[in-house]
Amino acid sequence: MNTPQAPQIAFAKKAAAIKAGGKSNKLIETDANAPPLRLLKKSEVLRIAGVTYPTLWKWMCSGRFPRARNVGGRSNSRSVWRSDEVEQWLAKLPVRRLKGDLA
Repeated sequence: MNTPQAPQIAFAKKAAAIKAGGKSNKLIETDANAPPLRLLKKSEVLRIAGVTYPTLWKWMCSGRFPRARNVGGRSNSRSVWRSDEVEQWLAKLPVRRLKGDLA
């Protein structure tokens, strides 16, 4: 017999199986030691990069900086950047040479 509650019961059983360790419900697999993924606002990214937005825009167009993501739908859209992509960009920057460094 198929009652109106049957889909809800099936959903509850599936959710319980996931909680018990069945299928993974994570959208993005992350390393346990990695910091949690954040979405960075434009002001935060500009502060991290130390440049103005026109410069950041040129870097994104040329592939030198990660592209922004649109969040908020069509009418209320805003740009955000994934923190892991910005951290990878930072890690790839060259280390400044000091006066006493060997060539």
